[in-house]
Amino acid sequence: MLNNSFLNQKDLSDSLYITKGAITKAIKKLEYNGIIIRQQSSEDKRHNILRLSQKGKELVPILEGINKEWEEKMGLDKLDDEFFKTFIDLSLKSVELNEYE
Repeated sequence: MLNNSFLNQKDLSDSLYITKGAITKAIKKLEYNGIIIRQQSSEDKRHNILRLSQKGKELVPILEGINKEWEEKMGLDKLDDEFFKTFIDLSLKSVELNEYE
């Protein structure tokens, strides 16, 4: 769950529909490269809390710029909010249907 300045590793895995192993591998790389700081949760020792390091915070505007440029090249900036709502709803429905097969 996003909480101002940190993210729970388990919630990240669940919300992105990525295995815990894949998330752990990615987090280790980000931590090794000094982009995030990983700490054990004081509330639940089984979970890790993720925070952006200063280096990670400095990357945010760069990544936002890259994302904006990609969206413009793809034409996503010309699509309305209703399209995105429908797309997200259909994507979530697809994930739900695939979970039960």
